[in-house]
Amino acid sequence: MNIASLFVGFWKKPTLSADESKKEDLKKSTKAQLDLCESRLETLDILLTNDKIEDAKIILPLFFLDLVNLSRTIQGNEPLNNLPNPNEFLSSLQLSERQKRAFSVFTELEEILKGNAEKLEESLEKLYFVLSHFEKQFFKVKKEVLFTEYDRYKKTFALRFTALASIITIAFISYFTYAYKYPKFKNQSLKIYFLENKANQRMFDEKSISTELLLDKKGAWVEISLEVPTLVESFGALRIEPLRQRGIRFAIKDFQVFDAKGKILLERKFDIGENLLPNGYEDFLSFQDVKTVANLKPGDILEMDTTGSRPQFTLSNTNVLSPKSLKFKIRYLETYLAKAR
Repeated sequence: MNIASLFVGFWKKPTLSADESKKEDLKKSTKAQLDLCESRLETLDILLTNDKIEDAKIILPLFFLDLVNLSRTIQGNEPLNNLPNPNEFLSSLQLSERQKRAFSVFTELEEILKGNAEKLEESLEKLYFVLSHFEKQFFKVKKEVLFTEYDRYKKTFALRFTALASIITIAFISYFTYAYKYPKFKNQSLKIYFLENKANQRMFDEKSISTELLLDKKGAWVEISLEVPTLVESFGALRIEPLRQRGIRFAIKDFQVFDAKGKILLERKFDIGENLLPNGYEDFLSFQDVKTVANLKPGDILEMDTTGSRPQFTLSNTNVLSPKSLKFKIRYLETYLAKAR
């Protein structure tokens, strides 16, 4: 089978012969008759459950006729308008001894119609068995006698559609798994909030600054210089949102805050101390969607990996008065590329 037949050929329905068209019509009419019987039996069951005995007795002969016509339709015979002689009908069926006990209900119709609710309940159990028998017979006839090229088409279509759907699903899963494991850096922004102190960490956009981190700068140290908003008269903590993407390794160094005359008011190196913790680790108030890189040595620049789409961390510091500007350097690169270095 070539690629064209796989994706084009099997979608087209086959052309049926006259004999096969008759078989398909017979299957449709038999299925309709089977659905009618199931509906009629369900109605009988509901009537008996609600003690509508006389109503059930009205429907019962109609249901018997439905069953007879279902059997005849399965055998390819024309339906009847009236109930046949029950013994003649039963003699036309090939039944086991167990099946004959259930099908004996056809010879008991008059007795059932004269009986009470208990007699009707007993007959209902046999009728469920009879309908189940005809349903199995219909399934067998469809498979062995009424099988057509259209059935083969439907079976093949289902198998191939399932296979094609599986291939597409696997492709999507593979793509998204790859994209998750190996994310590509996108242009995004870094944002810094100036907070009152570690006890009051309320954030205000008017007391924040941001800058773009560009794709063509990844992997290199980028120097950032920003003006502090005029509304920030002082601050005792900083919330830094370095990126907006998971799977990125970043590092910050030489972080400095200046006053209007260029005097350094705050300085932080973001490096690793002798205890293998970040210097000033006690100033880190909270982390979200970031984790420190393992196996860093004393003196190394603190590197962190983003683990979610909103990475951030909060730092406390001594109260800084009248800040005017800040400057720092940042390096960012996909984590999987950083590991390969």
